[in-house]
Amino acid sequence: MSSHSSGNGSTGSNGGPKETAVRERLRVLVVEDDEDAVELMAMTLEQAGFEPIVARSLSEAKERLSTEAPCAVVTDLQLPDGPGLDVLGLAGADKLRARFVLSGHDDPEKRRTSMARGFQEHLVKPVDSALLLSLLDRYLGRSG
Repeated sequence: MSSHSSGNGSTGSNGGPKETAVRERLRVLVVEDDEDAVELMAMTLEQAGFEPIVARSLSEAKERLSTEAPCAVVTDLQLPDGPGLDVLGLAGADKLRARFVLSGHDDPEKRRTSMARGFQEHLVKPVDSALLLSLLDRYLGRSG
């Protein structure tokens, strides 16, 4: 496990040259029920200096939005308890500055629907990590 994944111990490493240790760790809500996809995305986000918050369903996303105050969401289109598009209808979603949906297919109609529902990006799985991080940086105003 990495040393910077503990919940409240963010003040111990002031001598390290890594900029991500000094920079505020922006929270990204990952709503995905596929365990392999969750692990890969969480690792990618953490290595880039983000704090991944994981939810595996809409009901978990609702809880995380109210307790964790993320600034971004990356959600799967299809979740066990409903469509991922419904994430933006949950309390607290209005504070999300970056809103991305993931789909297994590049369907133009689903893309239009996700944009009409308030998502900024409709990404096709498997998502290129560099693209995801670049888009998050752009929408969150974070420079690397």
